[in-house]
Amino acid sequence: MRLSAVHVPTAASKFALPGIVDRLLAFAQAWLRRRAVLAELHGLDERTLADLRIYRGDFPAIAAGTYVREGGAHDVALKVEKTDQRVLPYY
Repeated sequence: MRLSAVHVPTAASKFALPGIVDRLLAFAQAWLRRRAVLAELHGLDERTLADLRIYRGDFPAIAAGTYVREGGAHDVALKVEKTDQRVLPYY
């Protein structure tokens, strides 16, 4: 039986570098998309922001995708009253 000192790459070491490169590219793409969203939001005037009911302080949450508008026209929930089971919009 012969033993050799030749290193045979395993699956983990073989794909380690492309995995890191993929993660770096994904991070860079996400950063560029976030910057593009922020640039577009900063380009809006005060009247447009008022029409959209957003504030400049909301920009980071909007760019991150975590912004939740509360009480807006699109956020009307249906409330069912238990007495007569009527469905009323809840504002």
